[in-house]
Amino acid sequence: LNTHEFTIYRPEILATIARIQWRQQQSEAARQTLASIRPDDLAPESRAAYWQTRARIAEERKQWHRAARAWKQYRNSQGSDDISGMRHQASSLFRAGEYAATREILEQFPEDIRATGWQYRYALCLRHGGQLRRAQEILQKMADQPDPDTWSSMAKLALAEQLADALLKQQP
Repeated sequence: LNTHEFTIYRPEILATIARIQWRQQQSEAARQTLASIRPDDLAPESRAAYWQTRARIAEERKQWHRAARAWKQYRNSQGSDDISGMRHQASSLFRAGEYAATREILEQFPEDIRATGWQYRYALCLRHGGQLRRAQEILQKMADQPDPDTWSSMAKLALAEQLADALLKQQP
């Protein structure tokens, strides 16, 4: 690249290098490499990989808003996996405390892939949005499952936390 600085393949090569750097756990080097690329300079079929790498780097740095924006761009890119992008975007927004935006994305999920993790996050988004009764119903249903899993245990903890908050509010 140093000898052919103005090659039309430069952005593609740099994006590939950044992906390799990220996979080798050199996320700061990957971030710096991506900083020298404009997404519009990439071929449309390369943009999904670019945005995915940017999103993963932002997640590692716990920059949840930046990660969510990158996952949104990933979803809008040619050749992306929309469901995977939605999952990651919702997760990043949830971690950022953007519960209303997370809920909007969760509601876009097809019915057949709404697993217990989806239900848990959706219930917490409802709770943060003030729909306590509906959130409690979902969490209680999860907690009462005959074959408990990690999510049903987390639902029980969320219900206990909700009860504790209600009891604390009653104390003068």
